[in-house]
Amino acid sequence: MQLYATDAANVIDTTTGATAAFLDADTAELAAADLNAGYLDPACLAWQTNAPADMLLAIPDVQVRLAVSRATVYRLLDDNALASVSLGTARRVRESEVNRYIAALPAA
Repeated sequence: MQLYATDAANVIDTTTGATAAFLDADTAELAAADLNAGYLDPACLAWQTNAPADMLLAIPDVQVRLAVSRATVYRLLDDNALASVSLGTARRVRESEVNRYIAALPAA
């Protein structure tokens, strides 16, 4: 079992994909270190094994995730580098689509 803290105040078990939520990212980081060192019993945490729903992100959310401008997000959408869905007049991008795009980027 290998555990690590995410930036969203969660600890993830890389073997099973299960997550445990904490109040803040600092607490999650300390818990991950204690779990990996054997100081904290994993059984004492409330592990969530259900995969989260694929969230629909608004354009400003995509901007933040990719650290790019609004124009760049729309250019990626127009070039079909990112797929989007329309909700009325609003465009949304699935979180999994943003993750796929990030994973496909070449290493620096």
